[in-house]
Amino acid sequence: VEIVNSTEEKTCIPNLDTTFARYGIPSKIKTDNGPPFNGKEFETYAKTLGIEWKTITPLWPQGNAVVERFMKPMGKLLKTAEIEGMNRKQELQRFLLQYRSTRHQTTKGAPCELLFNRQIWDIYQNSQGKK
Repeated sequence: VEIVNSTEEKTCIPNLDTTFARYGIPSKIKTDNGPPFNGKEFETYAKTLGIEWKTITPLWPQGNAVVERFMKPMGKLLKTAEIEGMNRKQELQRFLLQYRSTRHQTTKGAPCELLFNRQIWDIYQNSQGKK
């Protein structure tokens, strides 16, 4: 997850390249239909990588409810960090650590466990000596 100042394709595609280099190219991507995902350049990019690309209904966030549930608290955190003069990047990384190490009711596992097949320790677990 990166904090970006632009939603243009020229910003999005290099960030996706970085993510794909780290974790591999997904077989499918679901996006909204706004910038940067509504241009020919992104369509060509997805086809070149062999990604099945689907868009949700515009202006209907429920179509991607999982992402919306994630974005709401993250957006609130970033706004709060900015208002309180905190380091937004550092607060984002702490949020992601907590999110990725917390078991989810739907999947019955933490994202890090499901992706890397191992547990990572968050600040709470370390302070409680729960290693």
